[in-house]
Amino acid sequence: TIRATGTSERVLSQMEADTERQEEGAEFAKMIWRVQDTLVGEMESLEGPEGAKFNKLPWQREPSTTSGGQGRTCVLEDGSIFEKAAIGVSIIHGELSPERAKAMSSRGRPAAPGGKYSAA
Repeated sequence: TIRATGTSERVLSQMEADTERQEEGAEFAKMIWRVQDTLVGEMESLEGPEGAKFNKLPWQREPSTTSGGQGRTCVLEDGSIFEKAAIGVSIIHGELSPERAKAMSSRGRPAAPGGKYSAA
């Protein structure tokens, strides 16, 4: 049996926490996509079988070494019930810039430059 000690224990603990956060984040993202799909479907059903449909525009944030993300904007126009409607989802992640960390900290949420974030 190999047992980690000292620094190794901290590294393994951080890796386990990161993996758990990633898994939770993936489940949260799936839930967000399902909610968007449900809203789109419900609104299209109100428009009726021959009514207006949403135009679905997926996008992806240009990946870099410090950030990334994706989303989808769904837009319905000229419907019989909804003249114009939009349902957008953005799921992004990255590292906090010094400016962003300072802004967050000033609102009572301690944050350090270079800290990781994810948002939806």
